[in-house]
Parts: sequence; structure tokens; C-alpha cells
Amino acid sequence: MSDNQTTTQTLTGYQLAKVVNAHLKELGFEKEIPAQMVYSYIKQGFIPSVVVNGQNRVTVEAAKAWVKKYVARKQEQAKATKITL
Repeated sequence: MSDNQTTTQTLTGYQLAKVVNAHLKELGFEKEIPAQMVYSYIKQGFIPSVVVNGQNRVTVEAAKAWVKKYVARKQEQAKATKITL
């Protein structure tokens, strides 16, 4: 983690949750991810972060990559539940 990132290039866990929830809503998902879960993912290292002014923040690049992966996983889960045998 580095301390040289500016806050305009990074997102808080709350901001990231808002972004992913808006994207999920566009795709027709009703359930949202709680901001606290995003903060937990950051703390556990599932979402790479940097330290800015003593606060863990996510770079825009890392946020885009994580949102893409998270949404794809949600879509796969939804697709799997719709399959009937």
C-alpha cells in the first residue's frame, strides 16, 4: 500500500458500494451489497486498496476490476438458479 494516491483517484468502500449497486440495479438485480461488506472485503484484501490520509481507499482501476468480477459472479449465480432439470 502506498500513501501517494489522491482522493480523486480513489473511492471509499461506501462509494464503491454505491457504484456496484447502481450497476446491479441496471442489470435487474434487486438485492444490494451493503457498504459494510465492501469495507470488509477491503480489510480482508479481497479488494486491493491504498492508504490515503490514514484511510483505506480503492483505486479507480482496482474498483473497475472488482466490480466487473463481482457482477459477473452475480450473473452466473442468477443464471445457475434459473436452470431447471
